[in-house]
Amino acid sequence: MKTILLLAGLLLVNISFAGIVPQHIQQAFEKDHPEAEAAFWEITKEGYAATFQAEEGLKKAIYSEEGGWLETRTRILLRDIPADVQREIRKEIGYTKTTYIGKVLSPEGRFYRIESETAEAVVVRIFDENGRLISENEFAFSTNSKA
Repeated sequence: MKTILLLAGLLLVNISFAGIVPQHIQQAFEKDHPEAEAAFWEITKEGYAATFQAEEGLKKAIYSEEGGWLETRTRILLRDIPADVQREIRKEIGYTKTTYIGKVLSPEGRFYRIESETAEAVVVRIFDENGRLISENEFAFSTNSKA
C-alpha cells in the first residue's frame, strides 16, 4: 500500500512539474523524441532536462531556456564502448569505480561521459570518440574544510 501511494505521489509531482515546462521546450522535445512516452522533467543548471526510457536505454535530453537542444545522454555499459576506446579511457582513469557511463550527442559532436567518485568528490570526464580526454571537472561533496 505504501508503495502504491509513493508511486502515485511521484506521478502527480511529475505531471504537475511537466505543466511548468514551457510549451516551446516541450514541443522541441516531442519533435526530437516522438517515441518518448513518459518523460520526467527537471530544471538543472544546464537547462530543462527530460529523462525517459528509449529503445537504446535510459536517456536524458537537455534543452536551453530558448528551447534549443543542447545534448542527449544515453546511459550505457563500459562494454558498449569499442575495445580500443575503452583501452584509451582506462589509461586515463585506471580502474576507479564508475558511477555513470554515457554516450553523449551534442551539436559539437559525439562524446563519452564517465563519472566516478572519490571519497571527497564526483569526477566528470569527457572523452572524444577515440578515447582522448577532452575535459575533467571535480565537484566536491562539501565546501566545508577542516582546520
